[in-house]
Amino acid sequence: FFRVSRSLSAHMMPVLPPFKWPTSAEEATKKCDDILVSTTAVFNTVAALPADQLTYAKVVLPLICPPNYKTNPMVAEAKFYQHCGGDAQIRSACKANGTRLSKARVAFRMRKDVYDVVARYAETDEAKSLPDREAWFLQSLLQDFKRSGLALAEKERARLESLLAQDTEACAEYGRNLAEDSTKLLFKPEELDGLPQDFIDARKNEDGQVVLTMKGPDTMTVMRHCTVAAVRQKFNITRETNPRGNLELMKQGASLRKEIAGLLGYPSWSAYTVERRMTGKVEVVTDFLASLQAKLVDAAKKDLETLVQLKQEHCKECGVEFDGKLNAWDVSFYDTLLQSRKYGVDQNKIKEYFPMGQVVDGTLEIYQELLGLVFTEIKDGFDRWHPDVRLFTVVDAASQALIGHFYLDLHPRDGKYTHAAIFHLLKRTPEHAPVDCMLCNLNPPTPSSPSLLNHDEVVTFFHEFGHI
Repeated sequence: FFRVSRSLSAHMMPVLPPFKWPTSAEEATKKCDDILVSTTAVFNTVAALPADQLTYAKVVLPLICPPNYKTNPMVAEAKFYQHCGGDAQIRSACKANGTRLSKARVAFRMRKDVYDVVARYAETDEAKSLPDREAWFLQSLLQDFKRSGLALAEKERARLESLLAQDTEACAEYGRNLAEDSTKLLFKPEELDGLPQDFIDARKNEDGQVVLTMKGPDTMTVMRHCTVAAVRQKFNITRETNPRGNLELMKQGASLRKEIAGLLGYPSWSAYTVERRMTGKVEVVTDFLASLQAKLVDAAKKDLETLVQLKQEHCKECGVEFDGKLNAWDVSFYDTLLQSRKYGVDQNKIKEYFPMGQVVDGTLEIYQELLGLVFTEIKDGFDRWHPDVRLFTVVDAASQALIGHFYLDLHPRDGKYTHAAIFHLLKRTPEHAPVDCMLCNLNPPTPSSPSLLNHDEVVTFFHEFGHI
């Protein structure tokens, strides 16, 4: 609800994360029910405080990290499985939980009775003499309530609540459509000229056809290496138009957010969003982007001209008519071809230098040395949502104090989050060390070779790990 952290005694932290992942849809739903009941109780208690009991400890502290915030392990247990779990029914329940929690967060932020108590406390002598840290938390609470429409008239506030609920639902459906998209394209092996043979062999079905998904490893390989433009075009159009309902959801979301921002007195959704971020104002962002554009546009035009010329030469070599332009499905292919012809870079050869195990171990070594940490893998004895999942503890090398934990879940599978990201599962508290999880979709191993990563995947892994 409100994004803050607390101090902890790291020496007293448990060795394992506290999570118990749901084993049924009913269990997942029950976790969400319990979170909402306990959070409602906290807000009700604050709302019922008499005037002579308005103190920082009773008004502000309970709202800093309520039970529906990530300082409660049950929050991750109730919804994280939607991004990576193997059971479709539990995933569906956790997706529903995520939507319920988001809608409830909106409703909690619109509790005028709670806002009134916080506002009354802000006028007390104690509140006016708070130390800087506590004063910042109080002002953040007040600002969050106001950004949720508590300063609006009742009619406008009701409209805002409806819009926010619709936006939450649209976002949830958009993500759900992406994660559950099972679109597959079938090709004959001879149609996939330019693709590595081991890649083709690993994806053949019983009929000898090659089955390709919209997952990252398949997409990158086809778009970079397939010499057949019609195949790249089909792949690109299929990927960009699936799931088909998402374009309408995006339009709906843009319309909803425009109205939300207007009701709250902001000129745009961007202005509403950046207010609480480091940039503070839209102008700071647009000025920065404009300065980048001024520096990059000439170089970009030259790069584009180079790729168009290369495409013309390549089409002539292949006896294919040149259409005079660089299409969306051409960019990655001709960029890869340029690297090969001009600089002698062979991405398939480069992959041989980056087996996934070496990349993971090397990245962890660098971060340990750079930050003075020790990472230790826990092989067994912890609750995991899939056999691929690995768990590590993070310890300060000098003091041996436990800093936190992180999970690695690196290969694609049905129903899993389709990109690469870090999920912050648990925030720091006096009882628990923080826990993060990296979800990726890196090239899986094949029957004949280990998992080999292209250079972009190496960069992605190193970059994402930095967020941990």
